[in-house]
Amino acid sequence: MRSVSSQKFSILASMDDLPVPTSRVIKRIYVHHSWSRFGDAEEIHKWHLDRGFSGIGYPTVVNIGDMPIRSDVGFPAGIIQLGRNVNKTPATVRGDNSRSTAICTIGNFDTTDENGNPGESPDSAGAREKATVLLAATYCRKLDLPVRQVLGHWEAKYVPGVPDPHKSCPGDNINCDLMRAFIWQVMHGYYQEFCSWYHDLVESFREQYPDYKFTS
Repeated sequence: MRSVSSQKFSILASMDDLPVPTSRVIKRIYVHHSWSRFGDAEEIHKWHLDRGFSGIGYPTVVNIGDMPIRSDVGFPAGIIQLGRNVNKTPATVRGDNSRSTAICTIGNFDTTDENGNPGESPDSAGAREKATVLLAATYCRKLDLPVRQVLGHWEAKYVPGVPDPHKSCPGDNINCDLMRAFIWQVMHGYYQEFCSWYHDLVESFREQYPDYKFTS
């Protein structure tokens, strides 16, 4: 797991702490996947620097949990990290960055696990799906956006003036209509329950590793 000394980005302690842009008008929330079997905000920061970006392009990252392929990288499944400053234009969807914010879920949802579920490992949907949906619901609530404005990256091609990204992101096995339906359900019926679930997830981690960086 990521060492304290190599942690550059804070863990979101609660949905109350989720920052939203104050210098930009946000019209859309894009959901991405990292198309990788490991990673976290620190790792994406390295990947994006290697691609010539100024640093991590995503404002928020949902973690995958333990992956044997890189056991030294990452945080528990569902833990959310804050990446690029929300008042800085993200680097996530060419042609629509200035009007959007973004969520990146670590994993490859172009694949399915041994049970036929989306993702590369058993129970991939579990904590990552809950955290991603809760994060999108919180953005909608804080930005006063309807759920229809939550889009998968590939759906950017339907936004006027935005070029086709030619991507499957957030994954061939993610049904974006069902994702939006889930977000709507959370917003209108299960929001506090999901917030409590996330709070308990973070506090369980904090009890074991109090020296990590949290938002509060």
